[in-house]
Amino acid sequence: MPAIEKYTTHDLSGAKSTPFTEKPCSRALEAVGKILNANYITASKLTLTNFPTREYITFERSDCGTYPSVTMGAGEQRLFAMLSEIEKTRKNALILIDEIDILLHGDALVKLMEHLNEHCTKNSNAKQIVFTSHREELLGLQELINIRHLHRDSTQTPARHRCFPSTDPDSLRRLTGKQERKIEVFVEDRLAETIVRHIAMELGIPRHVKIIRFGSAQNCFAVLSGLLIKGESCDNSLFVLDGDVHLKAEERQNLINSACSGNDENATRIRTIMPQKICDLKLPNGIKPEPFLHQLIISQDPATMNVSEKEIHRLATEIINPADTHAFIDELSEILGENRDVQLAQIVPLAAKHKNWVSYTQPVRDWLSLKKTSLSLL
Repeated sequence: MPAIEKYTTHDLSGAKSTPFTEKPCSRALEAVGKILNANYITASKLTLTNFPTREYITFERSDCGTYPSVTMGAGEQRLFAMLSEIEKTRKNALILIDEIDILLHGDALVKLMEHLNEHCTKNSNAKQIVFTSHREELLGLQELINIRHLHRDSTQTPARHRCFPSTDPDSLRRLTGKQERKIEVFVEDRLAETIVRHIAMELGIPRHVKIIRFGSAQNCFAVLSGLLIKGESCDNSLFVLDGDVHLKAEERQNLINSACSGNDENATRIRTIMPQKICDLKLPNGIKPEPFLHQLIISQDPATMNVSEKEIHRLATEIINPADTHAFIDELSEILGENRDVQLAQIVPLAAKHKNWVSYTQPVRDWLSLKKTSLSLL
C-alpha cells in the first residue's frame, strides 16, 4: 500500500533519516533507476519519535533532491519494495507475485522483465519468479518469459480455471478486447469470399481468418507483388483464384513478371515466392464457378433437404440457360432476396453438401488446415 494511504494523517516533522546500507537495498535502488530512467543516489528509512511503528522511506535523486514516500508515486514505492524483497531471497528461491504490472507503464514493465530475467538466471541466484499479469506488452517477451494463459471455463460446474501452454489469438482477444485475425485470404469477389468463409467455418477457425477482395483475377499478381515489395512476408497470406483463368504456367509466370519486373536480387526473390502464395479452386475444365456451384445444388436430392434448402433447390432448377454465366448465382440470390451477401450465405452451404465440394475446395482447405496447426488455432 502506498505510504499516503496507510495512515489518515502524516506529520514528518522531527523525523530521523537512516540510509539503507544493506547490499540488497542498494542493488534494488540501482535497478529502480534503470527501470524508471532516473538517477537515484540514496534510499533512507524515516523514523518518527511519536509514531515508532510507522514506516516511511525517502529517496534522493540527482534531478529533484530528497523526497519522502508520502509524495512518491505508488509504482515507484512498490517497485523498490518488490525488488528489495527479491534481492533478499536466497538461491533457488521460488517467488510468487500477484499482478506484477500494477502501477507501471509499458516501458518500465518491459525493463523490469529484462532485469528480473538477468537476476534470476545468474548462477549465484538461480531463482524462479511466477507472476500474474493482464498486460499484452508481455506477449512480445516470450524469449524471457514462459507465458501461460489462464482461462475461466464456465461450462464446468463448479467453474474451473484452465491453463493453456501458449497465448493464441483467442487469449489475446480476452486480454485486449480485440480479435486478432492471423490469417489473410485474398479473393476475387463476394462469391469467393463466401466460399472461403464457409471453408474456414468447416475447419472451426472463421474468427481467425480475414478475407480481402482484390477484384479482377489479374489484380491478384499486382497486390501480392506490392505487399512483398513493401517488405511483408505474407507467410500467413493466401491469394485464391477462382480456377477458371490464368491456369497455364507460362501465362501465370508472365503475369508475375509484369507485376514485379527488374533483375535485382529482391525482385528475383519475390518472383520466386509469388507462385507459392497463389492457389486455385479446382473447377472442372472449361467450367465457370457460378454454373459449377449451380450444378452442385440442383444435382442433390431435395428429399434430404430442409424447407429453406428445398426452396433454394427449386428456384435453382428454374435457371436453365441465363445470358451470363454469373447469372446462375446472381439471379438465384436476387430471387431469394435483396441482400446478396445474406443469400450467398445460404446458397454456398447448400452447395457444400455435395460430395464434390471437398475436391473443389481442397487447395484452400489444405492451406488453412496447415495454418490452423502451425499457428495453434483452437
